[in-house]
Amino acid sequence: MGIVFKNNAKTTLASSLSNSATSATVTDGSVFPSLSAGEFFLVTFDDGSNNEICKCTARSGNTLTIVRAQESTTARAFSSGDSAEGRVTAGVLETIQENIAAKSANQTVFNATTAGGATTYNIGTNPGVEANAMVFLNGVLQHHDTLSFSGTNLTFDAAPPNGMALEVIIDNLINLQSSNLTVDTFTAADVVGVGPQTDFVLSDTPAAETNLIVFVDGVFQDQDSYTISSNTLTITDGVIAGRGVTVYVINPVNIGTPSDSTVTSSKLSGDITMPGGLIVGSNDVAFDSPTFVVDNANSRVGLGTASPSVPVDIVGDVKMSASLTVDTDTLVVDSSNNRVGIGIASPSSPNSIDKFLHIHDADHSSLVLSDDQNTWEIVSNNTFTIRDGTDTRLNIDPSGNISIGTTNSASLFHIESASTTAMTIQAGTNSSASLRLKNDAVDWDVNCQTNDNFAIYSQTASAERLVINGSGNIAIGASTPSSGAGWNRFVKIAGGTSNSVVLDGTDSQEADVGAVDGLYISVAGHTTGSNNKIIFRTQSANSNYNSVERMRITSDGHVNIPYQPGARLGLPANQTVTSSAWVDLNFSDTNSSYLMYNKGLTLSSNTITVPTAGRYFICAQFRSEADPFSDASQFGVYFDNSGSGSGSFTQIIRLYIDENYAAQYTHAPPLQGIFDLVAGARIQIRAIAGSSSFTLSSTSNTVNHLSIIKMA
Repeated sequence: MGIVFKNNAKTTLASSLSNSATSATVTDGSVFPSLSAGEFFLVTFDDGSNNEICKCTARSGNTLTIVRAQESTTARAFSSGDSAEGRVTAGVLETIQENIAAKSANQTVFNATTAGGATTYNIGTNPGVEANAMVFLNGVLQHHDTLSFSGTNLTFDAAPPNGMALEVIIDNLINLQSSNLTVDTFTAADVVGVGPQTDFVLSDTPAAETNLIVFVDGVFQDQDSYTISSNTLTITDGVIAGRGVTVYVINPVNIGTPSDSTVTSSKLSGDITMPGGLIVGSNDVAFDSPTFVVDNANSRVGLGTASPSVPVDIVGDVKMSASLTVDTDTLVVDSSNNRVGIGIASPSSPNSIDKFLHIHDADHSSLVLSDDQNTWEIVSNNTFTIRDGTDTRLNIDPSGNISIGTTNSASLFHIESASTTAMTIQAGTNSSASLRLKNDAVDWDVNCQTNDNFAIYSQTASAERLVINGSGNIAIGASTPSSGAGWNRFVKIAGGTSNSVVLDGTDSQEADVGAVDGLYISVAGHTTGSNNKIIFRTQSANSNYNSVERMRITSDGHVNIPYQPGARLGLPANQTVTSSAWVDLNFSDTNSSYLMYNKGLTLSSNTITVPTAGRYFICAQFRSEADPFSDASQFGVYFDNSGSGSGSFTQIIRLYIDENYAAQYTHAPPLQGIFDLVAGARIQIRAIAGSSSFTLSSTSNTVNHLSIIKMA
């Protein structure tokens, strides 16, 4: 009787299984077929990493009598809960193959074991199209959406687990990709009022049930489980919603065979007439080799050679005794005048040149040159243009203007580039690269010299007028820049005995030295008077030439620094100082009546932050308006000089009021000092009362204020 099948045979082991046991207990034995005498089915045990195919010769309820290690698998131990499935195996598929006409000559089977992490396997045979191949993992058919073929390489979208049985069945001679093979895939759905889906409409009508191969979730289905009526497939028990159904329809392939099953030379002794083309498949063709040879493996044709090295390889002369015309005006070889025309039947030359190539089109003509990477086109369309794809690289207009990188030439020679380098001039080894500018009177050269100098050279005077060396040093009027100690860049200006650099402004116009987004030094005025000054500016945001004045030196030598950080701060409210702990004093710049101001400092609660590093003068003055200072009252200056904004504060200086001073005065001596602070340094002024508390007033014009100014 042989092997029997049952759809969707999936369950698990109810108890562990040793590698020598001859019976296995499963959770649900009813998913497997009932066996008669001489029948068997195959069961695959799988723990997720390893599997084993066994032959079940008898089943009693949930107990299976098994023969171990089938189809070259290894007997292994499995645990309770591991998978037990009736899968399609390589042996089963080979049996199916044997029932397909012309199987022995027309199919190739590849078997391997998957390696962990590997996605690509060389199966040794090119299936041509994916429809000519069936791929199985542990006997389960894999949908083509999860894999692809390239030549002889099979590539999975995701790497299969390690140790799975991989089998690929390829129809490699009979072309099943067109009218001979159709593949339909479905996802089952519940039918309202009926239950699981039973009917599936195929895209092709099979000749008989034997022309069908049906899989449900990759599991092969026995022919007893379904019927076919026209192109409607009916699966008797139905398919649970969500499961995949794959159906292969193999139509008959008609191959004419002589009645005696032989084809001899005597049967081919005369002419051969074919109603259609001659298709040789993957084999080579040779006629009286090497007269004419088709090398199918390398897609080459040879004339006069049995081993063509290029797509068309001709050994010997190719002779054409008359003119050649391809599709009238497409290509014309004029043998009489030794001319070639493309797009024109009568190639001609405006200069009556005998031998030439003439390309013509009513709108424009072009010559295309391409390789696997780029396509270039030479176009004649009122202008002469060389293009890379759609981008113009060189253009010559009817006026003779040449443009590179643009189609709009603004001059006789115009170069435009989106990159930093628009043009490169390179000389030979140990030679200077030069660009010459000339008129009828003088010649000037722009040189890249061999000593790594850039120079502007007067040919008329035979001398450099400007030189920039490799270190960035500049010489004007000299050939070699001087070196300045301690300078990264040095400018040497060789002039007369008086001024070397002159900035000459007018009464209404300044002479500037500077750059966009940099520092400006302006000399205002060139006559005596109020305009005779030097102004230092920096570039303002989002502006090319509108700068902000940062420092001014007047004609009298006075220096004005309008943005020097500084502040005069007062108390925003009365503050009481107790003897229990140091009190952080708050300061504000909001009371303009008491000449309070702030320039560049940041005030936040009781903390003052300086914007830039430098040397600062700090002076604090305090007065107790209602009560005298008590003996041992103290004031202190605290710094966080880390610049991080989150460091700890440390007392730098402290004012201590002794008994005698407290008895006589309600004001304290000034708390002052000069300090080096980093950018972002924080300052706090703190006070603590001695024997009794006191109050600092916010309304005093002369006391209870803090002055901070950046000195240098």
